[in-house]
Amino acid sequence: EAIASAGWQFEGWEGDMESPDESVVVTMDEDKSLTATFSEIPTPQYTLTLTLEGEGEAEVDGVVYTEPITVDEGTELNIEAIAAAGWQFEGWSGDLVSSDESVVVTMDEDKSLTATFSEIPTPQYTLTLAFEGEGEVEVDGTVYSDPVTVDEGTELNLEAIASAGWQFEGWSGDLVSSDESVVVIMDEDKSLTATFVEIPAPHYTLTLEVNMEEGGVVFGGGEYEAGTEVTLTAEASSGYGFIHWMDMDEEVVSEEESFVFTMPETDITLTAHFDLVDFVDETEEIAINVFPNPASDFVNITSGVIISEVVIVDITGKLVYHDNGGDEQMMISLTNFDPGIYIIRVQTPGGVHLEKLQVNN
Repeated sequence: EAIASAGWQFEGWEGDMESPDESVVVTMDEDKSLTATFSEIPTPQYTLTLTLEGEGEAEVDGVVYTEPITVDEGTELNIEAIAAAGWQFEGWSGDLVSSDESVVVTMDEDKSLTATFSEIPTPQYTLTLAFEGEGEVEVDGTVYSDPVTVDEGTELNLEAIASAGWQFEGWSGDLVSSDESVVVIMDEDKSLTATFVEIPAPHYTLTLEVNMEEGGVVFGGGEYEAGTEVTLTAEASSGYGFIHWMDMDEEVVSEEESFVFTMPETDITLTAHFDLVDFVDETEEIAINVFPNPASDFVNITSGVIISEVVIVDITGKLVYHDNGGDEQMMISLTNFDPGIYIIRVQTPGGVHLEKLQVNN
């Protein structure tokens, strides 16, 4: 009887007797020679087939998988899934189900596995704009109306556009700049405020003059927007009469002592013309004293009678001081007066008195 060792199998008898049977009977009628032949039992082999879904690769025992792999039964294969940049491993499916990137497969039969990869979503961030004043903003050339959501790292070109009569003041919030055009890199949610301010209307200077200083005083000069209606008043001194107002081209503007003048879109000078008139002064002359003159910190005005009103104008006719008086003397602070020439108009029961004042502070 032929008995094969483990892992081997009996093939047959050869020599003085041939048989495939393990057990035979030999009749010894002469010398005989027999050979028992054994062959190694071949190990079963199985094939591993991998499928890849998405962007990535798999290594089998440290070697990148490219084609099916056939190995002996019982072989343990170490498989590792490696995601491509921007992708992530989801899991194994098929003859092995696992979410682990690295797995061990024991080859006890043909096996098929699928490695699934999914694209990693790009983070997104939102740009929110607010407005103060009148204007709009273009984001990459499109007028902003609602928050804009884009992928992380996106560069957005912002341009602030002021409405008519307004000007761009600057950006505030997550970006601070006075530039109308800016670039915002979206690495997080961002909020910006575009501030616009109204362009102030230009002001023009209305200068009022008199043809003779002693002739009278004028009121209403100053700086005004074009189109402003300004009431101009010329008041003659005792012994003088008002004639008319004239412009710089010596054209008569008005023959009324007080009239409404509409400010043009330019600086302008108007002159009130006075002239002497014949009169009989029936009032006792009253002395008005103004001192010190020139003055710097204050000026005193004294009279022998009650002062009923004091008006001070600059040389353009702009009112800078007014007081209803009520006493025979007054002290006026000059702290807020600019250096220059002023006309003081003092009203008393005896009439109107004009004095020139030099302020040197």
